[in-house]
Amino acid sequence: MHVLAEHGVVVLTLSHARQGVRARSGPAGRSSEGGAIIIFVLAFMVMILVVVLALFGMAKTQTASTRNYRQERALRYAADGALDAAIQWVKVTPTLGTASGSGCDMKYDVAHDDAGGTVSAPMASGSFLEVSCTATPGTTGSGAVANGEQAARDVTFTVYCSKNAAPGPRDPLACKNNAGISAPRVVGQARVRYDVDYGWPTKSEWARVPKILTFTVTEVG
Repeated sequence: MHVLAEHGVVVLTLSHARQGVRARSGPAGRSSEGGAIIIFVLAFMVMILVVVLALFGMAKTQTASTRNYRQERALRYAADGALDAAIQWVKVTPTLGTASGSGCDMKYDVAHDDAGGTVSAPMASGSFLEVSCTATPGTTGSGAVANGEQAARDVTFTVYCSKNAAPGPRDPLACKNNAGISAPRVVGQARVRYDVDYGWPTKSEWARVPKILTFTVTEVG
């Protein structure tokens, strides 16, 4: 019985010791788990922030690309129209684009009307296109009149994009070169040969049948 009692005491003593160990180790284990959860939550929040910032940057880039596309399209359409108008004007003005005559000097406003306030103008106010025309370099006798009869004209047209003042950092596209200085940019060129129309009553104005040899609207960046 005594032995059993001793064993019982021993067993009881060991059992209490184990419970004490468990009691002391329990809160520390829970604290460690809580710290791991906090670290996981913080890492998750950082990952979400990175994703949000990346999406914001992509949206901003897309907006800028869309704006640049609108500006590019507006300028290309304007340059194309300016070349067409100049070609038709020189057609009915036989003294233009000749070797001995004067060149043409035309100006077209390309700022879109924004009076309604519904669409922002893609071009900066004051932007315009200038078209010049001269006898094509390397040709001789373009539009020359001999014995009262005009020879064919070979005319080169050049479209320049210009602006009266430098734009602000958030202004729409201005007709200036990439360096941002006031020098105009070439945005379109064409070469047209005006052949003789023998049926026209005034022989000195015979060169009036346009034949487009080249027609290019350049990229603007």
